Parts: sequence; C-alpha cells; structure tokens
Amino acid sequence: MSGYFLKPLGGDYVCDAQFSPPILHAGEVLTDHLGWSVDDVRRAEDGLIIIGQCLYPSRATATVTGGTTGDIFMMTARVRTSFDRVLRRSYVLRVAG
Repeated sequence: MSGYFLKPLGGDYVCDAQFSPPILHAGEVLTDHLGWSVDDVRRAEDGLIIIGQCLYPSRATATVTGGTTGDIFMMTARVRTSFDRVLRRSYVLRVAG
C-alpha cells in the first residue's frame, strides 16, 4: 500500500498517485493510463464513484465523489511507462464526517 486519503464528506476529492523515483527509472515517464479501480472495503451503502482521471509524466489522478462518513475504500492506479512497464499504486481512502 502506498498511502492514505481522507475525503471530506460531500463534494468531490482528487486522489493523487505519485510515481516519482525510485519507482520511475532515470528518463522514464508515464505514457498510458490503465485506470483507477475502487474496492469497497466495508460494503458501503453509498459507493464511491470515479468521475475523472488524468495522467501526467510522473503522477496519475482520479476525481471521486460519493461515500458516507466512515466508509473505507481501496483505490488503485495502474499506468504504463515509457519503458513498457506496468506500475500500480494502492491507497486506502476513508470518508470523513
């Protein structure tokens, strides 16, 4: 697991997955966004929805909405690099109250 996000209740939240060195090798950049996935850890009533995704040379972001206080989700970003490697970073996301 790579980290932890704390999403405020209501509104949208941007999850930011960093793929900086040593994860990326010298001269390597992210080239393809293979998508984010959301796994509902505690079977929340109001799920988390990905409403946008962006890819940058060394990071991937996902904008999410939804969830209720105390919900816990596992977020995973998958990307392909200029060296044709597939990388993933996973984060726990909890909805604050």
